[in-house]
Amino acid sequence: MINLENALQRLAFEKTRDAIVSVSPEMELQNANPTALHTFPVLKNFKPGEKLTGEALEDIERLLSGKVFEYKFENQTFECNIHEIKNGDVLVSKVIWLSDITDRVDFLNYAKEYQIQLKEQIKAKAASIVNIQKHIMMNMADVIEARDGNTGGHVKRTSEIVRILVNAMQKDNFPGITALFVDDVARLAPLHDMGKIGISDLILNKPGKLTDEEFEIMKSHAAKGKAVVDLILEGTDVSADTVRTCENIAQFHHEKWDGTGYPNKLKGEEIPLESRIMAIADVYDALVSKRVYKPPMPFDVANKIMMESFGKNFDPNLQKYYEICRPTIESFYEKDREA
Repeated sequence: MINLENALQRLAFEKTRDAIVSVSPEMELQNANPTALHTFPVLKNFKPGEKLTGEALEDIERLLSGKVFEYKFENQTFECNIHEIKNGDVLVSKVIWLSDITDRVDFLNYAKEYQIQLKEQIKAKAASIVNIQKHIMMNMADVIEARDGNTGGHVKRTSEIVRILVNAMQKDNFPGITALFVDDVARLAPLHDMGKIGISDLILNKPGKLTDEEFEIMKSHAAKGKAVVDLILEGTDVSADTVRTCENIAQFHHEKWDGTGYPNKLKGEEIPLESRIMAIADVYDALVSKRVYKPPMPFDVANKIMMESFGKNFDPNLQKYYEICRPTIESFYEKDREA
């Protein structure tokens, strides 16, 4: 009479995709199912009860060492498990059970690849959004500048100076200069004069010197800058830190280190760092650029004024970076004049 349980066990042993090999403590082959013989063809050279040698012995010992967690053969991946069979306290068999985990590994690899692709898509989408934001910001800055007949090209030039300065500060590990700060300040510098949208064309385009009353009105563009920036960025996914940086650039770039600036007469480090950097770029460009009421100032004359202003108008801690960057900045202006 057929023992159904033994027959089913034998069928499972022979048909499973798992590779199963059993050996005695003396490394004699006890049994190997068809999958094992396919995976380790050298086992076909040994009969049950025969001691393993050569390559077959090396393969089995390596698996029994417990150092092999995954075993790959052709297109299959196996998970290696070791079992011991004892008769009481006596070890009678060591079983190597290589579980077929090919489907699991393929799924995990697919999921990993999908995750990578998804991250790349998200990254590309985020980059696209940032580019759109930059484009919008530059266009808005250009609109403001187009109204101001005195400052053609000012936005792009000051943005380049800011970029040069913050990069030098980051290389020197200046406190507070993170990668995000560098990106934000360089990207948002074009918005520093956004408040001029609220200034009359008669004042913006006046070819001569402003009266005291007119200058007070012109000065109000700094305070108005924050409101305009808030209006532009309202409802966007721009972070609170980035919004604050933009507000500070627009509102406080005319503050002075000694407290004599405007609109709030902030002093020293009360002035946000991004505003202190923007102030250097803003004044330098005003000095060396042509305006309807003056010719461009020679670099050496402008440099003398800039150097005298550190500790008064400008943060003296930033003088080092101005001096380091001066050749690069002057080179930029020389090329801009030739263009």
